[in-house]
Amino acid sequence: MLCSSIQQLAVIPANVTLEYGGFFDRQFLFSHGHLMALVLNQQVDTTLPIEVLGITPDRLVGQSISNIKQLPIGFGNRDVKLSEIFDVSGAIQNTDNDTPTIRWTGNLTSVHRLGSKMKSGLMVVESSAGRHVGSQMSGGTIKVMGDVSDHAGAEMTGGTIRIAGNAGNLVGANYPGSKYGMNRGEIFISGQVGKGTGQRMRRGTIVVGSNCGNLTGWDMLAGTILVFGRCEGDVGVNMSRGTIILANSNQSGSLLPPTFKSGAKGTVPVFRLIANWLQRVAPEFDANRLTENQFTQYHGDALQQSRGELFVAASK
Repeated sequence: MLCSSIQQLAVIPANVTLEYGGFFDRQFLFSHGHLMALVLNQQVDTTLPIEVLGITPDRLVGQSISNIKQLPIGFGNRDVKLSEIFDVSGAIQNTDNDTPTIRWTGNLTSVHRLGSKMKSGLMVVESSAGRHVGSQMSGGTIKVMGDVSDHAGAEMTGGTIRIAGNAGNLVGANYPGSKYGMNRGEIFISGQVGKGTGQRMRRGTIVVGSNCGNLTGWDMLAGTILVFGRCEGDVGVNMSRGTIILANSNQSGSLLPPTFKSGAKGTVPVFRLIANWLQRVAPEFDANRLTENQFTQYHGDALQQSRGELFVAASK
């Protein structure tokens, strides 16, 4: 499909280096065939919240630039046109060679709900972002090159979120009043996270490269949380099922609630499968620590019939 004079081809120049490396380099962009993208560059310097619910590749694919510019977004306590806050350029297509892609640029720390309810496509966020990144998404991939605020991946049911920096509280958690948090999908966070990661998590996988706040796996129902840094206290409190793996042996003494019972200590054969998977899909994490360390297994929470499992790397 040829682009019109308005829909100019948005190509990442060869001299532009995407920060953080790993899955954010040009090789990824070429291999996934999305050098053509819709580019949304924030032009308004503001601390007012900007809500971009509905601005996702699956919703915008095939639309003209003129139509996209007219789409409503929230700005403070009112709705405005997308083009009043963002410069809109490029094109978004769905062909054999092009994944429908949106690139967000500029200072996006006040931009919330990036990728919320996204169903397919690719979203690349080239800075830090606000709250609810990828919340309730069901498919596609979101890549954030900086930090994100609270509720990243909340209640997601599919897809992948990759965050090169840190994340706030309640990653993959439920919203107040909802029965389930994350219920399928994958979240990879290279930095640290706040409290309540995986609260009410039902299925899926969360991988954290650095430290976690307290209440990791709080009320967890199923799924897997893998942490390579240190965790604060009350890990797995009130969990009924699921698996939490802490691959850092330097943990605090008050790590677990008293309602967890320790079990066997040694290597865990299934961790080799997890390490192989992680090396394939997210090589920026040190997956070798899963196979090189011994782990102490704990069962809990006793208040929930002790059907959850928690593995803590043993001190060498």
